[in-house]
Amino acid sequence: MTEQLTTLEQLLDFKLGAALTMERDVLKLLGELEQAAQHRQVKELLTEHAGETRQQAGNVERCLEMLGQAGKDQPCPVSKAMAEEVRSVLGQADKGLADAVILAGALATEHHEVAVYETLVMMASVLGARQVVELLEENLGQEEAARDKVKKLALQLAESAAGEE
Repeated sequence: MTEQLTTLEQLLDFKLGAALTMERDVLKLLGELEQAAQHRQVKELLTEHAGETRQQAGNVERCLEMLGQAGKDQPCPVSKAMAEEVRSVLGQADKGLADAVILAGALATEHHEVAVYETLVMMASVLGARQVVELLEENLGQEEAARDKVKKLALQLAESAAGEE
């Protein structure tokens, strides 16, 4: 039986542990998607974000260390479900749609990650954990930028594909 969360500090610790699992799940998925990607720009975007994701996982680990919770990762069923959905749709899609599937999955994932970091920043701010807030805001900024890049590339590829029809 898991321990009941009774304080905001405990909730923050738990959510940070889940964020660490989320980043690890995303990193694994990015490698798979990079191999399935067809366009060079999609591969480059995924490679770039994999580097950022490694850094983000490191930032979350540092946050956990600062809060005395080093090594306490938690389950993140949402990231696992999102990854499974992308894998499933990719398996059903024609190779020519691979990049559209990948970018749709990446955009959904980025929206989720932005929401996770917005929540973590809010909690850490309320608790006065300034150094934790700084690291989480760095992650949030990277996720917002990644979301915008994914959206822009998805639109470019969709417009290009529509022009070819």
